[in-house]
Amino acid sequence: MRLVVISKRPYAVGLKWTTQKQKSDMKRSRSEFRAEAHGLDPAFDMMTRRQSQYAFGDSEGHPQDFLKACSLAASLRDLLHLSSSFLGMFCLQAADGETVWWVVAVKDSLITAYSDKVYADREQAESQLRELTDLLRSVDRTVVLETPEESRTWLAPLLSTPFFNPPRMEPLVELSVQRNKKRLLLGGAFLLAALWIGTNMWFEHQSNLRAMEAAKAALRSKEERQKELLAYSERQFPTPWLSAPTAHDVWSRCAPALLSLPLSASGWEFESATCDGKTVSVVWGHRPGADYLLLPPKANLGKTAQQAVSRFELPGKPESGHGVSHRNLPDKDEVSRYLYQVTQDTATRLKLSYAPRQRKTVDKIEIVAPWLAGTWELTDVPETLVLDSSLADALHLPGLTLNSVECGKTSWTLRGQTYVVEEK
Repeated sequence: MRLVVISKRPYAVGLKWTTQKQKSDMKRSRSEFRAEAHGLDPAFDMMTRRQSQYAFGDSEGHPQDFLKACSLAASLRDLLHLSSSFLGMFCLQAADGETVWWVVAVKDSLITAYSDKVYADREQAESQLRELTDLLRSVDRTVVLETPEESRTWLAPLLSTPFFNPPRMEPLVELSVQRNKKRLLLGGAFLLAALWIGTNMWFEHQSNLRAMEAAKAALRSKEERQKELLAYSERQFPTPWLSAPTAHDVWSRCAPALLSLPLSASGWEFESATCDGKTVSVVWGHRPGADYLLLPPKANLGKTAQQAVSRFELPGKPESGHGVSHRNLPDKDEVSRYLYQVTQDTATRLKLSYAPRQRKTVDKIEIVAPWLAGTWELTDVPETLVLDSSLADALHLPGLTLNSVECGKTSWTLRGQTYVVEEK
């Protein structure tokens, strides 16, 4: 690695570049970079990095000379921002006055691994230039400059400005450690022998203390987490009734749409229809003489040629977000008695069932949902109840949702869910 000066600023040339294999490569510690560098060449004692690349260099025992220097290759801002390829050979004057030849190649905004080479001999530089030409196969631009003056004039405008500086070179080992290494080795040899046993015992004691504190902290953290999960178990489970539209809102959208359906269309006879508050689906039955070429509005043939199905969206959207907190949900017995009373008052039939409470394991702690989810179905609803809103008003119950309204030729069916607590 050599030091050159361009526009009164020091730059390092002759680095070994590597492209990161994964994002964490650039976040490694200096000791990890040092281990990798020494695996490539034990003489590497300096490094620098840019975006997705990093490089190692050998200061030849003078790392302090490179502390204020940046990589010349990494400073070619304009070339590194291009997606095209570039290859150059430059005659430069090193800081010690020696003339050197620098070969650099850039492809797809990356400094190629076999470039950023510096040679004292021109023939070696030309040989490297030919190898890179063959390696890159196609090069969009090649520049060869014969004198240090030409090279400085050509490179100076491409270098980073004070507002866009590449990282400087950094030592792989702290310099204070390097300067004191021999002194510490000579003066500390006998101290190490005397302090070895005591130091080991002290470190072991401190390690035991830290382990005990860590175990206590982990236990406290687990206990606090367990208390939090058990105290706020509702945060771990979905709460669909909070965002679901009210039963009255779904009913007020579905009932007029279903009541307005004709009993026949194009010879096809109405059989049933279902509404969920957003969409209406109608099933039509084929009758002799029904027109296959002119199906009912928005209809397609069903699973058989004897049925056609119409689907259409209702205008607007049902209102949502009227649900109550789980702490205000009614209990299971209260809801069951209420629904059976509605069934008795309306001369309908009710199917009501509850699933076991949901369970979930979080951080190895089993928690249980503080509510029960049930499904209900009200059948044999006469059309007379549909013509007014009394049934919809009766279904206005906290935690109760109306999922679908189905009408047949003679009766209607309502289906939904209810969320309750075990008991209060």
